[in-house]
Amino acid sequence: MPPNLALFITIAFIVFLYRRDIRERPNVTGALWLPVLWTVILGSRSVAIWLDTLGLPTVFNSVDEGNPLDATVQFTFIDAGVYVLNRRQVSLDGS
Repeated sequence: MPPNLALFITIAFIVFLYRRDIRERPNVTGALWLPVLWTVILGSRSVAIWLDTLGLPTVFNSVDEGNPLDATVQFTFIDAGVYVLNRRQVSLDGS
């Protein structure tokens, strides 16, 4: 199977599942998009490389070894995830 076709089928299936879930439970929050965006960023390039590709200057010299911009983006996703879990009153202590 060609990679482009596999990518299209996968994206179409994900969109189908999200639409189906929203129809069955219309009170689903936008917090579901956090893991999707996080996975897209982790599965492609770092934020610094995207900004460099778009021609926006980054203040950091090295995009290969990681930098504070990427760390800040990752921390923001982690913080948002913890906030969502806290709002849903999910217990992470295992009991």
